[in-house]
Amino acid sequence: MIILAVVVNLKPESREPGLAAMKTMEAATREEAGCLDYTFYADMNDPNRFFLFEKWESQRHLDAH
Repeated sequence: MIILAVVVNLKPESREPGLAAMKTMEAATREEAGCLDYTFYADMNDPNRFFLFEKWESQRHLDAH
């Protein structure tokens, strides 16, 4: 199993389009073979900072992503 933790910082003027893109990416990626989890979380102290946690069955699945 492969687990990734990613920090995403958005510019304030890009926050709304960024949120829309994250929702689209989250839904699409969760449908991919080998994806066990793919979720964005908001930072409680910074409205423009998000965390992405990905969990994949294998490196092969992540590479295909």
